Amino acid sequence: MPIPTAPALFVGLSARILLNAVYKPGAPRGVPDSILLGVWQGVGVQCVAGNINLAIVLGFAVIAKLIYDYSVTPDLNKVLTTVIGVLLGVIGTELLSSYIEQYFGTGGVKQIGHHRRTRTNSIPYGYPSVHEYTRPKPSHARTVQFGSSVAGGSVESEFIPATHVSSDITSIASSFELIGHNPASIPLEREIAALRARASLADSERRRYREEREWALEQGNVARAEQLKSEYKRYKALMESCHKEADLKLLTLEAARNGAPRRDDRYDFSRDFEPPDRDIPSSSKTRGSSHQDRTKSSHHRRVSSSRHSRLDPYR
Repeated sequence: MPIPTAPALFVGLSARILLNAVYKPGAPRGVPDSILLGVWQGVGVQCVAGNINLAIVLGFAVIAKLIYDYSVTPDLNKVLTTVIGVLLGVIGTELLSSYIEQYFGTGGVKQIGHHRRTRTNSIPYGYPSVHEYTRPKPSHARTVQFGSSVAGGSVESEFIPATHVSSDITSIASSFELIGHNPASIPLEREIAALRARASLADSERRRYREEREWALEQGNVARAEQLKSEYKRYKALMESCHKEADLKLLTLEAARNGAPRRDDRYDFSRDFEPPDRDIPSSSKTRGSSHQDRTKSSHHRRVSSSRHSRLDPYR
């Protein structure tokens, strides 16, 4: 647990003044002692700066002490050195506190190249998997966090590795985990439900990437915004493809339930289809009839010749 800067300085200066009073009880107060006393008073004012009423009361007490010292020993140099010490105590404590909080915060110091930046403690947040979608997301956790740099501007305080959950959303093995087990449903219905569930998860990821991209643009991190934009487009395409495939399977299921045959093929005809009658040319009919007559006459001649051969064995 870090110790506040102003109270620590106040305790240290109090110990120093107490040691001077113990070991030098009758020594005259010089310029260094006046400056030390003024710094001690200024640090005390800075300690109670959060409480306005108490700070005002303590400020009037410091002014009253200066007036009393000047009335007892009218030495203008001691009064001026005490006032300078008070100002040094107030301003120096504020600067020292900001410096220590910036470079020696609770998360320590992180060295990157020639620049130093602080590492802030943030809540560890990773992209949830499919199994964790039933749990509510923490509203105060923010994936993209930025802090002020030493040179000015904004830098990313901590790098968070990007993980992808496309394998969990698009995998077929997670279908029953997404929709549950329903014994009464047919396989086609389960496929449709799984596609709808994957589309819903892809839509959730798409909206999350859109919000994170807006946060990144607000902080001026263009590279991170472009990366989140590509992820947003990928999950948007995944959502649309899942919805389209589910719609096609739903149409197939409705057609199967209604008993209507699907006519996806141009050569797929129904059972009651009768081809249209075609007019046969007369020449074709004449050629066909003459051919049949010649075939019949040749058949009769072969039959009659075989009969004569059986009746006349010496032939």
